[in-house]
Amino acid sequence: MSDDGRSRPIRNRSRQASTLASSDDILSCDEALKLLRVKRATLYTYVSRGWIRSMPTGDGRKHGYVRDDVEHVRSRSKARTNTTMRVEGAMRYGDPVISTRITEITPEGPRYRDRLALDLAKKGCSFESVTVLLWTGAWVEDFLAWDGLPEDFRSDQLFAGLQSEDRAAEFVKFLAAVVLAAGVRTCGSGELKRGDTLHTGRHMIQLMAGCLGYLSPAACYIPPAAGQPLADSIAKALGVEPTEPVCFGINAMLVLCADYELTPANFTARIVASAGADLHACIAAGLCAHTGTLTGLVCDKLEDLLFENASRTSYRQRLDAVRRYGLTIYGFNHPLTPRGDPRARWMIELARDVRPKSRRAEDALWFLECAEKECGMFPGLQAGLVALEIALQLPRKSAQAIWAVARTAGQVAHVIEQRGSGHILRPRARFISD
Repeated sequence: MSDDGRSRPIRNRSRQASTLASSDDILSCDEALKLLRVKRATLYTYVSRGWIRSMPTGDGRKHGYVRDDVEHVRSRSKARTNTTMRVEGAMRYGDPVISTRITEITPEGPRYRDRLALDLAKKGCSFESVTVLLWTGAWVEDFLAWDGLPEDFRSDQLFAGLQSEDRAAEFVKFLAAVVLAAGVRTCGSGELKRGDTLHTGRHMIQLMAGCLGYLSPAACYIPPAAGQPLADSIAKALGVEPTEPVCFGINAMLVLCADYELTPANFTARIVASAGADLHACIAAGLCAHTGTLTGLVCDKLEDLLFENASRTSYRQRLDAVRRYGLTIYGFNHPLTPRGDPRARWMIELARDVRPKSRRAEDALWFLECAEKECGMFPGLQAGLVALEIALQLPRKSAQAIWAVARTAGQVAHVIEQRGSGHILRPRARFISD
């Protein structure tokens, strides 16, 4: 850089023609434009900046351009283009683009701050302890009992404007609406000033857990009881007896879904957080991203497959179509886990260990086994969630709902980390003219 802040020429060499070996070192204007693949005005700009030397040709009326300078500018342009392409590719399951201390994706599944999620789930570590680990980095061995929700959140007046059938049909969108409504009611914009981000995050998770009651036959809001494990509260909200296998399975689903690095929902929450928004806005935005047909709704698609006209005959027909026509079934062969998600495999095994009493559960597990052996369809997270939902005899849409509630823990962690970075996430677009 020069003293006045402007860029110096790339190359500081004499313009004397005597330094050139022969006429081969001089390019015509057309030759230079062809090599650089730029317009004539851009070439003149390079010359004016001193990047490419220009000199009169023999007749004195035309100018030539030093080949070495043109090649040098061309190589720098290609390097910039390759960098742009690499950065674009990074947004497609590519290179890392954000540094994080929260979760690492490993061949054994996600690792939360150096603790493997699968190990935490197998040991029965509570989801409440995992949230503290994600949010603060501290691990608490003792059982954590969350306090009850504030009085304002102990009735369904907060979201009385939504009909019960609407709440179940677009459940994750309903959760996003509830989170926003809670932010408006409690002046969510004051969350940063009050310094109660962790309390707010916990209340949001409890609030959403109570909303799972709309998926049960009772179709009503059932707030979690104070001091009760969240998994137990979710079982009661879903209208299922909170037996040990049921609560263990639900807690495992929560723990395994708590975070997964830069998912669309997590990345969305980070972007909103980087703009200075409050926690309610960040989580609501992340939940909306989770409603996509390629993310949370995959659970619903798998449920449709495994519930509607469910029989081994219909499953066999679907597998034959996959083999014959190369059809795709969502929930399998995820790009980050092409040989199957370790979390899904363990949940499927857990579903088998539950010894499901229904024929539907047995047939669903049979389908998952045949899909992998015969068609190379390796289960993703959604397949594991739906398998466990069926085995535990939870209401439909429970898999997607539990996933959304659990992932809120990860989103809160990413919001906290993003705020600590102190900058806005604002990538640049590469404009392409018509």
